Amino acid sequence: IRALTSGNDNYLGADAVQAITLAKAGQSVNFTLPSTLTYNTSTGLSATAQDSSGSVSFSLVSGPAKFELNGQLKALSGTGTVVVRATAAGDQNYSSAFAEQTIQLTKASQNLSFTTVPSLLTGSSGSMPVLSGAQVGAPTFSILETDGRASIDSSGNLQIGKILGAASFTIHATAMGDSNYLVGERDVLVGITPDVNAITAANPFRRMLSSPVVGDERTALDQLFYYTGKVASATGPATFYQTDDQNKPLDLANLGSSAQLFQGQNANYYFGSRLEAAQGSTGVNLAGKNAVIYANKVSLGSVSLTAPVVSTSTIEGDTVGDIPDGSAVGLASSKTTSQAGSLPYAVRLNLAIDPSTADAFLGDYVAYLRHTSADGLNTRTVKLFEHIGATAEFPEGSAGTGLSVLMSDWATDSIAPQDPAGILTGSYRPGVTDQLLSLNDLGAIDASGIWTLWVGDTSPGGTGKLTSWSVQLEQLLQPTTVVDLVGGAGQNVTLAAGNEGLAVSSTWIRANQANLNFLSTGSLEMSGTQIEGVGSQFLAEAVGPVKMGAQSTPAVPSPSADTVDREQVRVLANTVTDGGGVAQPGSMAVIRTGDSLELRNVTIRNFAETRLEKVDSTSKSTVGRVLISGSAVRDFKIKELVGAAINADAKIQMAAIDGNGALAGDMTVEGGLPVATKLAKVIDSTITGTLGDTAVHAKSVELAARNLNFNNATITAMDAITARANTILVQNSFMTVVRSSGMINMYVQSGLVNQTWGSVVAGQVNFAGLSNFRIGNVVNFSIANSSDIANAMSTGQLQQVSTPQAGKV
Repeated sequence: IRALTSGNDNYLGADAVQAITLAKAGQSVNFTLPSTLTYNTSTGLSATAQDSSGSVSFSLVSGPAKFELNGQLKALSGTGTVVVRATAAGDQNYSSAFAEQTIQLTKASQNLSFTTVPSLLTGSSGSMPVLSGAQVGAPTFSILETDGRASIDSSGNLQIGKILGAASFTIHATAMGDSNYLVGERDVLVGITPDVNAITAANPFRRMLSSPVVGDERTALDQLFYYTGKVASATGPATFYQTDDQNKPLDLANLGSSAQLFQGQNANYYFGSRLEAAQGSTGVNLAGKNAVIYANKVSLGSVSLTAPVVSTSTIEGDTVGDIPDGSAVGLASSKTTSQAGSLPYAVRLNLAIDPSTADAFLGDYVAYLRHTSADGLNTRTVKLFEHIGATAEFPEGSAGTGLSVLMSDWATDSIAPQDPAGILTGSYRPGVTDQLLSLNDLGAIDASGIWTLWVGDTSPGGTGKLTSWSVQLEQLLQPTTVVDLVGGAGQNVTLAAGNEGLAVSSTWIRANQANLNFLSTGSLEMSGTQIEGVGSQFLAEAVGPVKMGAQSTPAVPSPSADTVDREQVRVLANTVTDGGGVAQPGSMAVIRTGDSLELRNVTIRNFAETRLEKVDSTSKSTVGRVLISGSAVRDFKIKELVGAAINADAKIQMAAIDGNGALAGDMTVEGGLPVATKLAKVIDSTITGTLGDTAVHAKSVELAARNLNFNNATITAMDAITARANTILVQNSFMTVVRSSGMINMYVQSGLVNQTWGSVVAGQVNFAGLSNFRIGNVVNFSIANSSDIANAMSTGQLQQVSTPQAGKV
């Protein structure tokens, strides 16, 4: 550059020259990146330079990252920093320049996601819903709710609990983190649906053959037995069986506090694993409320470890003297006693008769023993003998001169066939067959009262003398446990057992007008037990077999007579409506099984109706039953109701009698008899064909009541079927006796057959509907009209006779 000056008057012009070196300008780079970059994500890069015409390039100075083909920067780690440089190129005017920026690397999130989750049933198991989005290792799972409504194991298997009111649960998933990923978490809500079928199935009361509970009570019991707990806001039982009761023993003498099942309950409830009543006396105060006591096993009473103290007494007869010869007046001797109690007694009679003159023969005598209860409501008479030693050749009987015997139901031999040369001695059973009552039946109703011996001489020629007689009473039942129910008149007391069954032995229960229910989803067994003072309702029911009285065992299929009497079961209603011993209207006793009945020496006393039933445990429909009804029925005596499957020699013997021991009431047989059957060919391998495939109820069947109705009944016996009644009606029924030597006998008041089909004549055997009768291979006929009756009688298959005949109806 030259600088010039022209000069003036004083100065000359001058110039100066200076050289300036030109230099390129510096430039700045505008470079902005995000402050953080998440692992495995990328970001675009942009920068501007002062010389906008120049290019800017990028380079990685340091850190775990890389440039992708598209020029974006990608983080290769979730931790650390990355330094990126942006460089602007120079030209003739600008120098090149760069700028650097640091980016903080951050961990990436794990985006967890569950598949759709269906609702699950309470008590069920299942697999966890599929989880996606986990990047590091296997995720872990937990249930947020801690009340047991659900659980999950390490493999992701779900188990849904039983918590009342729990409608859902939350699965919490956790995926572990590392240097690149954050810890991942996700919750999913899963619905819970009550398993209605399982809930109702858990309630043992629903498995009973009848429906003893309904409404709120049944719902609460469903919840009690199924659920193990409840949420705070749920209404329902305060405790639960599985949680609180299934390992808790109960003592009938101290049941503890009643369980709270539902609002407004009017009964006391007790639940446990086992219910027992210790030896001795136990009082249970019902406090005017119904009571339900449940345990998986109920066991009342036990066999005493020491020999019981047997209560015995002897009643000495007062009157002795000559027996009027050949006179119907005879000699009666009576004795009044008040020594006995309400439990049953065995009765033995010591009797001595000597000849006072020659030709006083043993075969001349007939004798009866009668007992009239202290209240006068019951008079029972047993015929002891008549024409001892009588045979077809010598119907007058033995020429023995007298006797000095002990008469007992338990004696081995009958007195009937004895024929001594002189005085008959020993121990004998009464010698009259086919009478309803036995000696021990005289002691079955309060043995206090009047005992009368009557002896007659049926043939003139010689006089005998009653020299002595006495009645020995031995208390049959020896209870080790006595249970008194107080404060429960008219209330319902239910003892319910689960699958381990209900057993009552050597127990005396005094109900004091409470109604009693014995229920079991397993078996029900009673022996050596008296239940007295029952209100208007009694129920003994089991899904399994019901056994009352002495039981058959493989070693002893037929218990001895004394065992049968000592292990008898008596169910006695509390009161009568008047002084005549009439049963309370509407009172009912029911013995029901879903399997079979095995009853020996069972007495049901003073109920207006009694039912023995077999019910299909699935459909709850009745398979077979025996119904007894009638206000005059004092005792329904089940001497034996044992099926052929239990004992091939078993008999079925049942009778309804009034206070005087006469037949009473209406007995109706519907369907099959409620016992365990056995095929005839299994009982006797010589029986083949259709008879061999016939299901047999018992060796023989004997039924007795004032009126007998066979309505759609099927009865099969090996040897005999016997029906005794004032009037009999056979309607749409089938009677089969397997052996050809067997017989079907119907005793009616007139001894006549009503030959007009479809009508009923009192005192006769009547037919209606379609009925069939078969005896082995010798008798097989059906009656569906009056002509069939006439044909059967004309062929001799159906006979009106005075004595039974083999191979005949």
